Amino acid sequence: MSEPDFLDDEVDLDRDDVRDSRGRRIDSDYVERAVADVRARRGRPSLSPDPVNEPHHSPHVSLRVPEQTRRLLDERARLEGAQAVRDRA
Repeated sequence: MSEPDFLDDEVDLDRDDVRDSRGRRIDSDYVERAVADVRARRGRPSLSPDPVNEPHHSPHVSLRVPEQTRRLLDERARLEGAQAVRDRA
């Protein structure tokens, strides 16, 4: 992904009064915190519970099951609002 082209004089956060949707002033510190937050959240969120808000791994399980079990898994996933991902080769 390429970076967009911005001119230095488009917004001067020291001079211009720029606010976010909550009315907070956007300054250089605000931007630095926002960039750090975005970089810390890269990737998909974990599916595992996280009691201390630390990054961790969501397990990936792959297995073969009989057709009847697959249908039961599909039904359970549908009831829970999810989708069972599988290879139908």
